Amino acid sequence: MKKKLRLSALLLALAFTLCACTSGPAPASDPPAQDTAGAADTQSPASDAPISDAASKYPSEQVITWYAQDAGNVTDTIARILIPYLSEELGQTIVVENLGGAGGMNQMNPVMANPADGYSIASLAVAFLCMTPFSQDCTYDYTDFEMLYSIFSQPQTMVVRSDAPYSTFEEWKEYVTANPGKFRFGVSGASTVHNLCLQGLKLESGLDYDVIYYSSTAETVSGLLGGHIEGMVSGYSENLANVESGDFKIIAFTTEDKADGCKDIPSLKELGYDSRGVAFQGICIKAGTDPDVVAKLKAAFDAVFANPEVIDQLKAVNAWYEGTFMESEEFTQTVKSAYEFYEEVLTETGLMEQLYG
Repeated sequence: MKKKLRLSALLLALAFTLCACTSGPAPASDPPAQDTAGAADTQSPASDAPISDAASKYPSEQVITWYAQDAGNVTDTIARILIPYLSEELGQTIVVENLGGAGGMNQMNPVMANPADGYSIASLAVAFLCMTPFSQDCTYDYTDFEMLYSIFSQPQTMVVRSDAPYSTFEEWKEYVTANPGKFRFGVSGASTVHNLCLQGLKLESGLDYDVIYYSSTAETVSGLLGGHIEGMVSGYSENLANVESGDFKIIAFTTEDKADGCKDIPSLKELGYDSRGVAFQGICIKAGTDPDVVAKLKAAFDAVFANPEVIDQLKAVNAWYEGTFMESEEFTQTVKSAYEFYEEVLTETGLMEQLYG
């Protein structure tokens, strides 16, 4: 009998949010007409009611800073694709400041330190708000930020070598049951969504397997190719080349979202499990920002996301998966649910003290 995590109902709600989200930008092929008057506009984007003094001046008073991880990181890539278009919509210069490392704290801390005025924007990954806040060194949590958009959530895969004696999740499960402690999964670090998904699955299923920590996805791939581990969990795009070459095979998706052409491969939820990977890339600002400023900023973002050129550029760098875009309300609930899920797994497994104590 499966040992269910206490957050079963919560996770089902999270899965629905990640998979079934249908709201998002207007279809790229039919962008809505936009008023790009920017800072000169003194009316609310949604009505004829006068807007606040702060919003009437926004964003004319200073340059906007967009904080991201190191150059080349997906948070940086997304920012640099969106900034030229957003700058045009707002009529203001936007600069990128790269502050990598520290689990996202280096880029989130300046947003916390700056006024809540819409002049500080941050790209974020799931870890920055759903795992890093458990660190004793972290001075914020997800409630300190206002979620604007989740740009995309990449499907996450559980893969094994193609010459393995099992080709489906159920066959793999039978193998692990018959050979306790012999199967080794590789992941790119202990404090990753991949590791916590596997730790949650161990709790829930009672299966006995090991998780080996590597310093990067590339090293994990090399470990699997070299036979040092028997399986790995990572993003679909990170495994795609080896799946297409015939070296790896996918036995399950750890997310509800699946890649095109892989709809027949089951997700953990479809297999009856509550544990899952939660991965997203989004945009946020500091909580407490004037609502009229937020509305003005979001109106500009909406125009950007309605531009087919923007979507094409995001797709070209694997930063856009159809159906995974989320607006503020859904994104906020996703972050909250993910935070609570990871807190549960970290506590149940004893990893909380080991990783963040």
